[in-house]
Amino acid sequence: MKSKIYQFIFVFVFFTVSCFQTQADNIKTLIVTGQNNHNWPVSHIVLKQILENSGLFSVDLAISPKQGADMSNFILDFKQYQLVVVDYNGDAWPEKTKKNFLEFAKNGGGIVFYHAANNAFPEWKEFNEIIALGGWGGRNEKSGPYVYWENGGLVKNTEKGPGGSHGAQHEYVLNKRNTTHPILEGLPNQWKHAQDELYDRLRGPGNIQDVLYTAYANKEKGGSGREEPLLFTVNYGKARIFQTALGHASRTVENNPAMQCTGFQVTLLRGCEWAATGKVTQKVPDDFPTAYRATLRRDYKYKEYPKPGEMKPDMTEFWTPQPPIVTPGSETKNGYLTAPSDAIVLFDGKNLSQWQKPNGEAAGWSVQDGVITVVASAGDIRTKSEFKDFQLHIEWSSPTAVSGSSQGRGNSGVYLQGLYEVQVLDTYENETYANGSAGSIYKQSPPLVNPIRKPGEWNAYDIIFTAPTFTKDGTYRTPPTVTVLFNGVIIQNHVSIRGTTEYIGHPRVVNRDRGPIQLQTHGNAVRYRNIWIREL
Repeated sequence: MKSKIYQFIFVFVFFTVSCFQTQADNIKTLIVTGQNNHNWPVSHIVLKQILENSGLFSVDLAISPKQGADMSNFILDFKQYQLVVVDYNGDAWPEKTKKNFLEFAKNGGGIVFYHAANNAFPEWKEFNEIIALGGWGGRNEKSGPYVYWENGGLVKNTEKGPGGSHGAQHEYVLNKRNTTHPILEGLPNQWKHAQDELYDRLRGPGNIQDVLYTAYANKEKGGSGREEPLLFTVNYGKARIFQTALGHASRTVENNPAMQCTGFQVTLLRGCEWAATGKVTQKVPDDFPTAYRATLRRDYKYKEYPKPGEMKPDMTEFWTPQPPIVTPGSETKNGYLTAPSDAIVLFDGKNLSQWQKPNGEAAGWSVQDGVITVVASAGDIRTKSEFKDFQLHIEWSSPTAVSGSSQGRGNSGVYLQGLYEVQVLDTYENETYANGSAGSIYKQSPPLVNPIRKPGEWNAYDIIFTAPTFTKDGTYRTPPTVTVLFNGVIIQNHVSIRGTTEYIGHPRVVNRDRGPIQLQTHGNAVRYRNIWIREL
């Protein structure tokens, strides 16, 4: 970078550093700094970097004498600039500089007030009209009303009290309040700002032109409990004025989250361009924060990362492995579908070779005409094989001759892994407790509907079961789940099973990931046929 030294009137000399950009169309900008109750040695460096890194601005610095020193030679000529960025809060400017600043504003100059610049010059009437809202410096009700956002518009509250405060620094969300201003074009309705002060209880003339973004000053963080205007433009003659209350400077350039926030930098750049030219040509960058996540530009510039190539259809296609071929079942003369080719047939209409009693003895139920009939005295039967995740098809029929009511009519059950019962019951025009109805996960989950057929007619269950997984201490990591279709109608939709089926008491967790299919004896001559299972 090349340096230029400007000799001002009398004997004061201050240094300005020109932007490395030399394009004639860059916006000629002056940052006024040098005194501040905030860390101006960091803030002015960062402001300059942000502006210059954008490629839109050529930046000079006007650095005042130290606080309490002679200010008489701090004479600034603003008219050679398109934009003045104020990062100053300190001793009064010389009258000549004040006059030049007011002429710059009245002649339509672009002015941006950054963060604590709205603390400056509480006694200078015209300056307070140019900033519209300020804080601290002894400001009170004589300075103007409190101004905040409520019920869709600005409120001006004239109650007594000091102007300017903030709670603890924290991340917070900015809320968009204007849809047409060029600064906001394309920006989201909400975005999260990195850790920063949130100025509240600002007061002043209140001549705000457009509220751009507000934020809620949470009382839990020490705030006002109000929606505070933090980015806005000011109505002052021909001037284009943008104020941002964001961007508290930290101790170092390198660790400076409020100014490293992408949202702060982008809104600052857009506000600066608008103030200087009346328009915004910058696109919304892809690293702009969302309502849920702040983003940082630690070196104060946009980084363009490689973009993925143009998507083509074959980029989301894969051809291997191909799904195995399964031949579906075919309809029999009895009106049911046979098992698909990859299924294990548990009952083929001939014998109970796949079944046994829980004690390992031969199954004692009746087989006749392709149908199993429950024999009450023989007890339950279960498969010899055990299964983990599966699709089970089973057809059942309650006795044609209706006998009994509620749980005493056509009662049996299909136990998954021998632990979890899907209830079998004749609930055709027969009410019982809901979580004991046909198709219920017994004593746990009632069926969504009751699509049962008349007694003596055949019903079908199609059950998709996913086995539980367990932690080291034997508790569920994921519980068993089941989906049940009853005569083609979903009655249990991916239901989590709480544990074992218990007639009395609560379900228990049994650490088992495989188990048999068990059919229950309950004293009724329920019939079964066409039982097959597919392991998943």
